[in-house]
Amino acid sequence: MTGASKAELKLRGHLSPVLCLTKTCQGSDSMEDYHSLVEGVRSAFETGKTKSVAWRVEQLKAFDRMLVENENTFVAALKNDLNKPLQEAVMTEIEFLRNDIISLLRNIHSWSKDRECEASPTSALDKAFIHPEPFGVALVIGAWNYPL
Repeated sequence: MTGASKAELKLRGHLSPVLCLTKTCQGSDSMEDYHSLVEGVRSAFETGKTKSVAWRVEQLKAFDRMLVENENTFVAALKNDLNKPLQEAVMTEIEFLRNDIISLLRNIHSWSKDRECEASPTSALDKAFIHPEPFGVALVIGAWNYPL
């Protein structure tokens, strides 16, 4: 990831490779750039550090901090790019995301907790559990009219 700005490097220290992927790919025309970025995200996942709930909670908190610390930058970009007024930008973009983060933080522990399930006849004497676990890298595509 060459040519990263100071803001991108600052964000990389706080957030997962996913944000770096979205920020770095802007304006890129080369599929090799995308391939190398996706491989970097996969490599980070394969280390195992992204699987813990504690790590994910820290990422969500860092994402929230990034939204708060850079609110003026986001508002200015939304004004320049989409001519969004201040109030609309804050309410429909920044606060909307912050509310999603709050919801995720409130629920992540219950979503990731083991759940008991029915045992099959072959394991009737055992306790069976469903253990939620991340599968890997996912592509998230958002609506164009809500760019944040």
